[in-house]
Amino acid sequence: QGILNDAVKWGFVLRNPLFGIGTLKVDPIPDRFWTPSEVNQFLRANLGSPYYPVFLVALNTGMRKGEIAGLKWDRVRFTSDGAFLEVTRGLSRYGLQERTKTSLKRVIPVNRVVKDTLARLLKLQRGDYVFTEADGRPLVLRHRPQRLDLVERGHAELRLPLAALQAL
Repeated sequence: QGILNDAVKWGFVLRNPLFGIGTLKVDPIPDRFWTPSEVNQFLRANLGSPYYPVFLVALNTGMRKGEIAGLKWDRVRFTSDGAFLEVTRGLSRYGLQERTKTSLKRVIPVNRVVKDTLARLLKLQRGDYVFTEADGRPLVLRHRPQRLDLVERGHAELRLPLAALQAL
């Protein structure tokens, strides 16, 4: 309807044929979270994948694809009793953005699984980015495996409930 209102304003059409018609009400789709067994099944099926660390971090932190792809080592903090991630930027088709989708800085404390994964990746560091292609370039979102889409599908499945995380 908005584009037709603009067309009237710009003189392309005389009147909006949708004027006076209400918006369609659609029932919201309920959130669906993966169960711990579904998470474990997914991780087992992808154990040999070069993207396994990406899947592990995504499933344990709820970070968005762009946040994961844009994560640099300068935003990973290891402490004596754990680690945390400062999410302040994202990588999209427009390149690295010094802001997240919501423009808010988030600090994500990570569990032992993510801390150990990041420590292993740090030893293999191939540049500024945490997650890279085999040649050291930043992870390219449009060339990622379809399974990463599966992990993020609807964000609801990606952001696991605490009970699912504790089962890992």
